[in-house]
Amino acid sequence: MNHHDFKHLRKLRLDAGLTQVGLSQKSGVKQQLISDLETGTGQRPGYDVVRALADALGMSADELAG
Repeated sequence: MNHHDFKHLRKLRLDAGLTQVGLSQKSGVKQQLISDLETGTGQRPGYDVVRALADALGMSADELAG
């Protein structure tokens, strides 16, 4: 997967009415990783992480990563 900016994840999460903890519970992705992605401080996530977050937010992985 190419490098993408995931800072928009915060808006998507808030639009879905989820806290970081809520998204973590729904997706199985650690809350700290979600925080790192939202602030741009984390490493590029693997496809499994993108897929889990996208599923939890009701969108495709391409939509999330785009």
